[in-house]
Amino acid sequence: MKTQALVLFAFLVPVGCGTNGQPLNNPDSSVSAPGHTELSTPQQDNTVTSDTDDPTARLFSQMATYPVSEVVGVVNATGPGAAMTPGDILWSFGFGLAAWRVGDGPVQRDELRVRREVTKEELDRLMTQIKPDTVVRIQARIAKENAVGSPQALLERFLKVDNSDSELQECLAGLQEPVTFTDDFFGVFTHQRSVDVYATPTTWIEAPVQLRLWFMAGDVKLAIEAARVLWADQIGWDKRVRDCAAAELLPLKSENWQEDDGSSVSREQFEKRMSLRSITVEPNGDFEFWYDDGELFLGHDIVVYGNVRTGMKSATIQG
Repeated sequence: MKTQALVLFAFLVPVGCGTNGQPLNNPDSSVSAPGHTELSTPQQDNTVTSDTDDPTARLFSQMATYPVSEVVGVVNATGPGAAMTPGDILWSFGFGLAAWRVGDGPVQRDELRVRREVTKEELDRLMTQIKPDTVVRIQARIAKENAVGSPQALLERFLKVDNSDSELQECLAGLQEPVTFTDDFFGVFTHQRSVDVYATPTTWIEAPVQLRLWFMAGDVKLAIEAARVLWADQIGWDKRVRDCAAAELLPLKSENWQEDDGSSVSREQFEKRMSLRSITVEPNGDFEFWYDDGELFLGHDIVVYGNVRTGMKSATIQG
C-alpha cells in the first residue's frame, strides 16, 4: 500500500446539477462574505484534447465545462489532503463528501470527491476551514462524465460550515456509529474511519501490536488469510522484516543521522531499537510493518514493505 497525501478513488452516482452561484474566475463574483474562500488560481487548460495522455489534465478540462452548483455535504472522516508533484507550482487539493446534496435536491449517499489545484496560501486557508466530520457548503462544478470514470467535482468556492441541514446532520451521526466485524482467529475488528482501515489489538511475539486490514479494493477474507500467513511464522517474518530495515536504512543512519556523541550504531543495536507498533495487510498479500524508530531518525517512523508470497520489498522512514 502506498501512502499518499491525496488518494483518488471511484465515487458517486451521477446527478443533475443546477446553476446556483458563480464561478470564482468571473469578475462579477469577486465579493464574498466573511469566511468564504475565493479561489482564483487558474486550473488546467480547458482546451486539452480528449486524447491527451495526461488523465488529470483531461479531468480538469472536462470539469471546467460543467455549470457551477451549490453543494452542501458531510466531509468524510479522512478530511482534506494535498500533494504536489516535483516540478509543479500548485498543490493538488481534495476531500470527499460522504453524503451531500445539490441545492435542495435529494441527499446522495455515495461519496463525492472534490478537488482543485491551489497555491500554498489557498491550501493553508482551506485546510483550516475544511475539517473531518463537518457539514460544509461549497460551490463546485460536478462532472458526471470524465476521464477518471466516475463523477467528481471542481471546487470553485468554499462558502461556510453549515449545520442547518437536519438530514445531513443525521447522516453524519450515522457515519460516526462504530462498524465492526469478528474473525475467529484475531477477534473483533473496528473500522477506523480517519484512515479507512479495520483494526484490532493483538500480539506479535508476545508484544502488543495493532493489526490493520486495508481492503477497500479487495476481499476482507483475503486480507485475513494474508495476515494469518504472517502470524503462522512470526519469528521468521520478524527476522526478515528487521533484516530488510537494517539493510536499507542502516547506511542512511550511518551517513546522515549520527548519534549525539558521534558514535555509530551496529546492526544489532539498530534492530533492537526498532519497536513494532502496527502491521497493515492488504488482500493481495502486501503488508507494512510500522515501527517507532527509538530515536534512530529523531522520531520518524520506520516502515517496511513486503508481500506474503514474494517476500520483502523495501524500507523507508516517514513522518
